[in-house]
Amino acid sequence: MKIDINNNISISSNWDFLEYKHGTNNMFLKKPLYEIFEDKFIWIQKKEFRIINLSELMRKRNEKDGYYRVIYIQINFETGEYYIGKANRPTWKQLQRYQGSGLKFKEKYKKHQNQFIKYYIAICKSAEETEKIESSIVNESLLLDEKCLNLVQGGGGTTKHPSMQELREKKRLYMKQHPEQYKRMVEIAKKIFSSGETPELKARNRQIAKTMSGQKYKEMSRNRILKWKEDNPIAYEKARQKNKESIQKQEVQEKRKRSLQNWIKNNPDKYQQWQQKRKLALQSKESKEKQKRSLKNWIEKHPKEAIINSKRRTEASVKATIKPVAMIDLKTNQVLKEFVSARDAARWLLCENKTKSPNAAGSISSVCLGRRQKAYGYLWHFIKNGSKSN
Repeated sequence: MKIDINNNISISSNWDFLEYKHGTNNMFLKKPLYEIFEDKFIWIQKKEFRIINLSELMRKRNEKDGYYRVIYIQINFETGEYYIGKANRPTWKQLQRYQGSGLKFKEKYKKHQNQFIKYYIAICKSAEETEKIESSIVNESLLLDEKCLNLVQGGGGTTKHPSMQELREKKRLYMKQHPEQYKRMVEIAKKIFSSGETPELKARNRQIAKTMSGQKYKEMSRNRILKWKEDNPIAYEKARQKNKESIQKQEVQEKRKRSLQNWIKNNPDKYQQWQQKRKLALQSKESKEKQKRSLKNWIEKHPKEAIINSKRRTEASVKATIKPVAMIDLKTNQVLKEFVSARDAARWLLCENKTKSPNAAGSISSVCLGRRQKAYGYLWHFIKNGSKSN
């Protein structure tokens, strides 16, 4: 007699679900020996499989290479969910520790580990045989069951240990040649990505951001970039140049500006802290030395641009320091004439033969700054906001 766990899985009705729970040390104390070693069965889509007790499994080690090669099923009796897989392990402890590699199953097992019970349903002589039996059980119709935690059809594993690059290429070719096996996985992925920003997806993104922002992962990323830079200097320079050109585009600059403004608006306190930290960093001795080295290297690589920038800085500095001045009569204290700058006033004095000094502009500025009382028979004052000022 049997009872149904779900639409595809049934089990012997006299079965004690806790009897062979993985890791149970005192399982032989629960029942008499004749009941424990009595054959028990599981039916998967009406196919009958004898449940192998642990004592029998321990004696069925492969004679050629010493491996344990088995087919197993993990069942959650509370939800009716199940996962079927194969295992090829060299030691008994490794076989006990191994629970399954399916992505969906691993996520479920991580959250509800105590609810899953593992049963071994077949012992195989080779890795190829485990793949063959797994493919006969985990078929397309089984994947349609919502309780099934397998995402791909069985038999798609590898029995060797190739390099990561070879493994990726083999998986890519296999998926391309057997699209029907990955139909359910693709449908689930499409459903997840087309569901919008669900609370679960937001929570997952927050967790990823939190993990990746940790010091450990920052250091890992930094080391990977440094190693790639060292191994591929030409490709690194090309990537840097491409990134620079992309950043200089107007649409990218506008996007970055909007993003920064939104962040400042939403995080005013963090922005103030960042500004203070940035200010202190720029004023540090190390930062100034780094800026000097960087500027020196840039000038050596771009001499023409450096000359143009120097001229622009000089013109900007002169323009910023130009102040209009007023020539004032000593007796009446009335403004006699106004000039755009002290240099302009000096040129006028030279033209009018009122001085022959080449440093007339400096003398006029000294009067404006209060260092002298007069120059060339006149008072001089800076003009600010339409009025004279010292």
